[in-house]
Order: sequence, then C-alpha cells, then structure tokens
Amino acid sequence: MSEQFLDCVGVPEFFVTHIGAIEDAGSGMVRTIRCIKRSGVLIPIVSCVVPAMAMLEAQAIIRAIAKKSACGDSIAH
Repeated sequence: MSEQFLDCVGVPEFFVTHIGAIEDAGSGMVRTIRCIKRSGVLIPIVSCVVPAMAMLEAQAIIRAIAKKSACGDSIAH
C-alpha cells in the first residue's frame, strides 16, 4: 500500500516548539495550545480542539513518525 498525502495547498502552517497547555475542552474534546519560546517565555501560536478518542487513536502513528523524523529517516516535502 502506497502512502497518500493530503493536498494542503492554502492550509495555514505554524512553526511551534512547545505544548503550552493541554486541557479538557468538554464534550469529549481536548484542547492543546501550541507555542514557541522567546526569551524564556512561551508565546501561544495556535489552539487546536480535537476529539479525545482521535488523540488516543493517533498516538501510535505520531510516535512512529516522530521517531523516524528524530532518526533522520523522514520524508521531506
């Protein structure tokens, strides 16, 4: 099975380095606040609200992709 990539033309992309907060957003949803650090201070860049179950289901693939990326074995686009 070949990998398929989503067409992300025009989709905003943000550079973040830290998770500033993870909180219960209610109704089975979880909010993550993604940040960058400037002069030792976390600056919020984007907030994402995701179904909690989706986060649990994605955990394994996120770990696998992060491990490949950290080891220099990722696909750059």
